[in-house]
Amino acid sequence: MSVLYVITPFERPAWRFEANDFIERIQRRWPTAQYRVDPDRPMPVEVLIRFDPPHRDLGVALHPEGWFVSLEPSDRQAVAEFAAWYGRQLPATDPPVYLSTQDVINLELGPHTTEDTVLRFLDDPQRFGLPFRRLGPPVNTEPDPRGMDST
Repeated sequence: MSVLYVITPFERPAWRFEANDFIERIQRRWPTAQYRVDPDRPMPVEVLIRFDPPHRDLGVALHPEGWFVSLEPSDRQAVAEFAAWYGRQLPATDPPVYLSTQDVINLELGPHTTEDTVLRFLDDPQRFGLPFRRLGPPVNTEPDPRGMDST
């Protein structure tokens, strides 16, 4: 099973990455990156970054809105390198942009985010020491009365 991470603000920002700009930025950093642009796909920009050993591949997809990115990594180092790089690409940090795990625990990204910071977060998101919050509505931990036997 693949691990999926997303990079996104919690609310719509005033900025967006256009497909060509996003690809050019990635290719400046990773010249061997392969990409596909297909406006008819749900994620119209897909990029495959091949890292030098011991790291492997990182799949990156840009949502049509231009501010939501999904990552499908082979290893955590690839996520850390990309997330730190992405934080330096942001045209603005208002609203804040987050790297979110499958457990919906979030790390705020920005121009000063380092790979080490991301790696420490990925090692233990809940004990990392940064505030975290869940995407979406609060989780209700109370039992659902509809599922209880009334007899």
